[in-house]
Amino acid sequence: MLSRRENAVMSAVYGKGIQKETFLISPQELKKDVSEKIKLDELDKILTLLSQDGYMDVYLSSRHGEKVYCIGLTPKGRSFKRNGQVIKRTLLFKLAVTVGFAVLSFVIGLLLNAIF
Repeated sequence: MLSRRENAVMSAVYGKGIQKETFLISPQELKKDVSEKIKLDELDKILTLLSQDGYMDVYLSSRHGEKVYCIGLTPKGRSFKRNGQVIKRTLLFKLAVTVGFAVLSFVIGLLLNAIF
């Protein structure tokens, strides 16, 4: 499971890269798209961690003397949004089952109290 900052960076990368197989983006552009307040050196670490986790391939390059990332989403990275939806659905199902059993145990307790 990704941390909040990793999730924010991955969402920004996913938004930029879902239409293309690979793309170039500067750290400033990526930082602007991330909703969290992240420093540039933290951005490097987070991208490295996401790359190690298999979400993307990241290569450092230079464009007109400016540092840029060459990012390519892997199949795991392309299914990032879907995995988030599956996790939410699973969590909601578990919550519903828990509430259902709590209500059922309350009703059974009331019935047993009424009988005895």
